[in-house]
Amino acid sequence: MAITLATSASKMLVIMDRGFPGGELWKAYLGFGAHLLIRARPPVAHQPVEYLPDGTTQ
Repeated sequence: MAITLATSASKMLVIMDRGFPGGELWKAYLGFGAHLLIRARPPVAHQPVEYLPDGTTQ
């Protein structure tokens, strides 16, 4: 059901918990222009996108 909501998520911040299945759902939301904030297990989020000036990662 969550994937059907992707069409209305343009420019929205979508918060997902680690219980959501990965790739297909993420691609659907990104494809419609949503921004994702995901709490993921370590194997999924093991490489940071960017190191910020304060030492944290993005």
